[in-house]
Amino acid sequence: MARILGPVLGPAAEAEAERLIGHFGTLARLHAASTQAIVEASSDGEAVAEALDAARSFTVAAARERLVGQAVDPDSAQFRDYLISTIGMRAEEVVHMVYSDERGLFLGDDLTNSGCAASSMIPLRLLVRRALDLNARRVVLAHNHPSGLATPSKADIAATSRANAVLRALEVRLVDHLIVAGGQVCSMRALRLL
Repeated sequence: MARILGPVLGPAAEAEAERLIGHFGTLARLHAASTQAIVEASSDGEAVAEALDAARSFTVAAARERLVGQAVDPDSAQFRDYLISTIGMRAEEVVHMVYSDERGLFLGDDLTNSGCAASSMIPLRLLVRRALDLNARRVVLAHNHPSGLATPSKADIAATSRANAVLRALEVRLVDHLIVAGGQVCSMRALRLL
């Protein structure tokens, strides 16, 4: 952490790294913190947040790169690790949409703040637009529960049902909807809720 902050803070990097880790409690929580939360917690605000955002973007891009050309399997440890690293510890609820072709090969993904009521958390317009743009035939949805409980709520079940109906009408298969909480991943398909 201090090495990431070194180019920005120089000799003060180690003390700032310790202070931020102390503030957020763990490296994982710091890694998942919003840019605004880092700005507010840091003594050097925006510069520190920028450096941490760059490091975070790098790790997510590297994890995403490993998926390119691979089958999207919601049961695989590699795919679940990718979801845990991108959304598992976030303090705000986000939706992660992963698109694949008819063979299940990764085409792309989108991450968006849900920013709305839980019952309409899945951004259907974005989901449909991207699926059609990528000529996707399969989609895996995932969202996080900042509460730490990876159990689907009634709103999650209703939103999943709605997304499934919309995608099915467009001949796109909703493979699964995963709920990520910390290091836990819950499959709605495995629970027979999809």
